[in-house]
Amino acid sequence: TWTPILAYQRTDYDQDGYLHNGILPKQMRTYDTSSDLISLGATIASARQYEWFNRHLAMIPEFRFRWLHELSPELDALAFDYVGANESSFVSLRTREENLFEIGLGIDFWSWHFYATKFEFDYDYLLGEEYTEHTFSGKMTFQF
Repeated sequence: TWTPILAYQRTDYDQDGYLHNGILPKQMRTYDTSSDLISLGATIASARQYEWFNRHLAMIPEFRFRWLHELSPELDALAFDYVGANESSFVSLRTREENLFEIGLGIDFWSWHFYATKFEFDYDYLLGEEYTEHTFSGKMTFQF
């Protein structure tokens, strides 16, 4: 089966100000930012359940690919004040990758005797101009 993916994700981030102790203590100011991410892609999975080595285990392989586009890649600087001095400064934050490409593989397993329990294993690779990410994940689902 072929399943198209079109998604929008908005993330808001709010950080309270805090005191950063060290050789030069700093009072970090509050910081707020947001991310608007759209993605377009597809998932291709087998429509059949495959018997695995006559062990009454079914499996469904899956392949995923997505293009992700960040609508607001620029980040504001994080400002701070030196404690005990009348001086302020800031930390420049690296911009977000504007375009990322993700490919992934997954496989679902379950026993035909215990169909309410399912195991899922996934690998995803995210690639950008200056960014790569490898994600391995697993999940067990028990329906009741």
